Amino acid sequence: MINFEKQFFPQGKERKDLLKSNAEGINKAQEEDRLEMRENHNYGNIDSHLEKEGASFSYFFRNILPEGQKDLRSYVESSFKEKQGKALGVEFGGVGSNLFRGFSKGFFKETFGITLADHREKWKTKIDAYKNSKHKLDHNVIEGDILSDNLYDNLEEKLNGRKVDIIIERMFLGIEFMPAEPYKLSSILEKWYVMLNEGGIMFIQSPVVFNNLLDKWAEMLHDKYIDSIEFQYEKGIHDAAVENEGYSSFRLRKLKGAPKDLPFLDSKTVARTEKWISSEKEKSKNFDWYLK
Repeated sequence: MINFEKQFFPQGKERKDLLKSNAEGINKAQEEDRLEMRENHNYGNIDSHLEKEGASFSYFFRNILPEGQKDLRSYVESSFKEKQGKALGVEFGGVGSNLFRGFSKGFFKETFGITLADHREKWKTKIDAYKNSKHKLDHNVIEGDILSDNLYDNLEEKLNGRKVDIIIERMFLGIEFMPAEPYKLSSILEKWYVMLNEGGIMFIQSPVVFNNLLDKWAEMLHDKYIDSIEFQYEKGIHDAAVENEGYSSFRLRKLKGAPKDLPFLDSKTVARTEKWISSEKEKSKNFDWYLK
């Protein structure tokens, strides 16, 4: 049974132990991914498409598009019409090949996929097909942990001072590697925000444990930064949600006059905000789906 007493985010030594344990888990998962999991993974689930049925990005983020926008591709391309052929995109937590190939030919100048392990090696025929495709794409895959500072040194070197127009992070069950620790994750969001061009957009999957913080953060951004940061979010019920439904996510757009640094909740608010815990019924329902 789940304990429904109030549960808060870790502080002090508990926080340090959580982050250490999380880093060790990610390192282990990366090694396992490289050595053996490639043989069992379905490549299509690792490198999801922008618009195809199933685990598509367009379907996943459909409820946080601005009113009147019908799909992710048309929204992004209409938002950056003046950057046709010059836009830069990054997917954090995925290979990114099928995602960015789903946009109109020539829309992106260059794209990046950040993943623990580059699974394309096992699927060489698919890579060859991409290279020979009429829709060629200057796409770079970087192996690394999105919670590690070393990764961003590598990415910044490749960007060479350029800013990014679109950032997407949607990890599905890989969200389990994200620690239930708001300060670490806010530091990563800060890196992504600084990386964005003026007018740049982030689409982010958020662990449901942060749902209560998401409410308060959205309220703060609306009250203080409504003219400079566009923010829309949806709260889910479980990170292993049923059939692509029920995940938490948000869209953030960095408008003209946006603050240099991404505004976050103050430490007192964070410390007093309870974790959001899935009910036993929701947890059981989603776990049964995952086992199918």
